[in-house]
Amino acid sequence: MKGCGIYIMKWENNPYFYIGKSKNLEARYQQYLSYINRDYRINAKVDAIITQYGKPKFEVLELCSIEYLNDCENKHLANNKDSEYILNIRLSNGYSKLTTIITIGVTEEENELFKNLVSRGFTRREAIVECLNINGLIDGRKII
Repeated sequence: MKGCGIYIMKWENNPYFYIGKSKNLEARYQQYLSYINRDYRINAKVDAIITQYGKPKFEVLELCSIEYLNDCENKHLANNKDSEYILNIRLSNGYSKLTTIITIGVTEEENELFKNLVSRGFTRREAIVECLNINGLIDGRKII
């Protein structure tokens, strides 16, 4: 898994996926694994899926040179731009459908709920999942 290129993360029994790029694919995967039991934030959607499903499968989609890394990633994002299961916050042509559902219309009340949960000892990841749960965006098994 060494090298520079484009990867996809997927989880068992879950249709959601995340596409990314890295100059060092092995190091990137290890970085994601280190997030599982820590209070780091990748993006709210990836955090929620990692919290629900744990360790992702990490597959290399394409190896490429550093100078073509952005173009290769944009190609794979564009190929998946209409998927309702893509977890990427920003696609090559704008924001994903799921990001729009989660981020548009976040109220001050929802923001306060998140802050309250964190102040009560929830990790950021747990607070995100709880907020999504309360707002009906998670059915206990997957983000819907």
